[in-house]
Order: sequence, then structure tokens, then C-alpha cells
Amino acid sequence: MNKINHPVKLLLHTCCAGCLIESLPSLENLGFSRNNIILYFCNSNIHPRSEWLARLDAVKKVAEKLNLELAISDWSPKTWFAAIEHNSNNTDQRRCKKCWEYRLQMTNHKAEQLKIQHFSTTLLVSRHQNYQSICTIGKSISDS
Repeated sequence: MNKINHPVKLLLHTCCAGCLIESLPSLENLGFSRNNIILYFCNSNIHPRSEWLARLDAVKKVAEKLNLELAISDWSPKTWFAAIEHNSNNTDQRRCKKCWEYRLQMTNHKAEQLKIQHFSTTLLVSRHQNYQSICTIGKSISDS
């Protein structure tokens, strides 16, 4: 990706505090100012609710410490399960791809609501995720 040479807002889907902290230096190296990064916590895939609340609390603490704006999506596991077409045979990466697609679509929709042209996700820095698949899905969503 080319370096951004002017102030541009970015909506950053944020899965957890650890990935958020790891993502910021790369985004800043690309030219995104922390003043122009808005976090979006949209993770209905996290269960149980107590874990979702714990991760949200950790993200809130980082956002406050770094003075980052934070938007929070409702926890809606029924919507998430419907979106990933949950069933007992859906145990391969189809489920992961559906989950990434759902969260990136939600992020894109939120970006459109906020009139923010760019979105990304902290999932891209996680060693537990498939970087190439997430990039492909994100590009497909942003091109549509």
C-alpha cells in the first residue's frame, strides 16, 4: 500500500486490545494519524458475553489511554450465527471466511454511515488469522 500524504480518516475494525496496539505503528507508517483513526468494536462472534465484555473493556482502556475515538456495535450473536450459516458441518475455513466477511461488511457499513472512505481491521496482524483471505474479502467489499 502506498503511503498516505494527506489527512485521511480510517475506520479500524478492532478485534482486541493486543491486535490494536500491534496495528497502530504499521498504520502510522502508512501515513494514518492517530487523530484520524476511529476504532470500531464489532465482534458478535465472541462468546460468551462475559468474554466479549472483557475484550471490550480492554479496548476501551487502550482507546482512552491513546485518545482514540471508539464506536461500538451491539453484541448480536443470533445475527452473527445467521450470517455465518452456522451448522454442524461448517467447521472448516468456510466458517472463518463467513465471519471475516460479516465483520468487514459491518465495518464497511459503519464507515459509510460515518462518511469515512477507508476501513481496515486489526485481524490483519493476528497470527491466528489468514492475512490473504482477509485482504481478498476486504478488497471485494470495498470494490462493491
